[in-house]
Amino acid sequence: MGKFTPGPWNFHEDLNPLCGPSTICEGFSTRSVTFAKGEKILGEVSMLQRKPGHEFGFPRVESEEELIANARLVLSAPDLHEALSKIEYLLDSIPVGRRLPLDYYLLQTARAALAKANGEVVSNG
Repeated sequence: MGKFTPGPWNFHEDLNPLCGPSTICEGFSTRSVTFAKGEKILGEVSMLQRKPGHEFGFPRVESEEELIANARLVLSAPDLHEALSKIEYLLDSIPVGRRLPLDYYLLQTARAALAKANGEVVSNG
């Protein structure tokens, strides 16, 4: 897997509708929040809101507050990755004979989360 764009990322709260009259967006209104590194757009978190009479499809984010909260979580990914890497390093530096059961659990959890973020296959065993 390629490396992700290092932080800090910035947040563009643009809640203007995305869709025009297209078949993909028919029956829905859309909102999006964009995140970027400087001028480089990295991604977008969007929500679809059902218009009256269109009660089909998958469950969706139904509020702008939840949309923004989801975008802020994605936005914090580089900081969370860095913090978790430091926690992993700290836990790994504890001598094996001095580790508590909680240390092993936290180390395993941190490594699994970092592996997932890095696109590595994580076994559940």
